[in-house]
Amino acid sequence: MLGQSIGYSWPWTDQLIDREWREIVRHEAELRRAKALHGNESRLILQGLALDFREMSQRQRNIDAHLQYNRFWQAAIAADRAGYDRETALQNEVLERQGILDELRNLDAAFGRTPVSLKRFQAPLGLAEISNDFKRREAFLAQRINGATSRIRIPDFVTLERQANDWIFRVPLYTDIEDSAFVDSVKRIIESTWQLRDGTKSFHVKLDISYFSTDLLYGDSEKPIPGEPVDIRRHLRRFPAGAAILTSGAITTHVQDYAIALGSHAITPNVLAHEFGHILGFKDRYIRGYKDLGESGFQIIEVVADANDIMAAPATGSVLRNHFEMILRSKLGSKTPNAPEREILPTRERSRA
Repeated sequence: MLGQSIGYSWPWTDQLIDREWREIVRHEAELRRAKALHGNESRLILQGLALDFREMSQRQRNIDAHLQYNRFWQAAIAADRAGYDRETALQNEVLERQGILDELRNLDAAFGRTPVSLKRFQAPLGLAEISNDFKRREAFLAQRINGATSRIRIPDFVTLERQANDWIFRVPLYTDIEDSAFVDSVKRIIESTWQLRDGTKSFHVKLDISYFSTDLLYGDSEKPIPGEPVDIRRHLRRFPAGAAILTSGAITTHVQDYAIALGSHAITPNVLAHEFGHILGFKDRYIRGYKDLGESGFQIIEVVADANDIMAAPATGSVLRNHFEMILRSKLGSKTPNAPEREILPTRERSRA
């Protein structure tokens, strides 16, 4: 849905922690009670605690994810207030547009079923003018939002190949991750998500992956400690230029300078494919704004501009035909081939950070 928003903040994270702490205290009391009982009564309490444990673990992982998210984005907003002020202004325009679309739907529901010949008599005076004003404002906001979120900067290392009706988008990728099975799974996920068949035409991303060991990257310099966070900016400068990068050791998973820096938490396939969209040059089509909470930091607010687009809804959106067309237009300019017929694509999963 257009205008869907999700908020994160330190006060909200504190509430999650307090709520979970109360659950831990309650479970400790239940455990003491189970120890004081015998037989079936004790067994029933312990079974209930065992069943609750999985949900408690999931909630604690969610809290940990909130902590990592806040640590990263609170610092990012503090370092670039002007940039995030612009994002917040754009976010307000997305929400205003959603409000206008809701009002237009309400007007249509109220008067849309009235016979055309009677509408001008049954509709309130000036309704047509109000509706037209809404439509003009909505079109203006849509143009501004699309202009701000649809810009693309394709890196030079992305190359195109054409084989009959198939377009192949080749992306060289460097990685220092030793787990080859994991790297293979990343390749499989990205290539299977960033592909589209449209009638007789097809579009495919292909990754050409090269491994660079830590010894090769650092030589005689001090190497990062496995499992510990690293200075991502300095680490990325160790890699040769001219390719995307896949590495690990970040506080939270994000893209920086055409590199996917993985955090310690699990990442869903669709979210990984979303991050790869940044490697291709696409911006987020959700807008991350903020509200200043004073001593409590910021409330970080994400608003979705287009729920069908993987770059707007990382875990529920899809790779669309328009993504490939934008790359072709950027690379080929006026030589872009005729656009294929449109088709409806299935949606995929989305999860909250």
